[in-house]
Amino acid sequence: MKIDQNFTRIRKIASNTRQWAEELQRTHQIWDSDLACMCGIASYELFKRLKKAGLSPTICFAENSYEGHAFIRCQGYTIDVTATQFGIKDKTVVMANRDAEAYKWFWVPIEKIKTKTGLLKKLAGWPRYQIHPDLTSRTGCEL
Repeated sequence: MKIDQNFTRIRKIASNTRQWAEELQRTHQIWDSDLACMCGIASYELFKRLKKAGLSPTICFAENSYEGHAFIRCQGYTIDVTATQFGIKDKTVVMANRDAEAYKWFWVPIEKIKTKTGLLKKLAGWPRYQIHPDLTSRTGCEL
């Protein structure tokens, strides 16, 4: 099976974003080492990096009656850099969208958001420590 160039680019960007999230976790120690409760922060950071690379990412939110999860879909792939919170060994998950739906953390319905304004509306009720610093103030305040 031939891996396309998008997969390789996305995987590299996602791995770098995971490293960024791990460093943020080590520095602030607000979140668990498995990056639980960092999905919103990491997804937004990944979204920004994928956009900067010229790709077309979408931030996705999946929710059930008691919890929710944020991740990215881009170029036919589902990308999750915080899946370790669900016991997944791979620190950076990049898989075809159709394959990702077999995993429990990609519940339906999925809300897809492509703009910063839409994201701010979605995150209105989230705890501040689960929101990317760029979204908490106009200046991108510290955590």
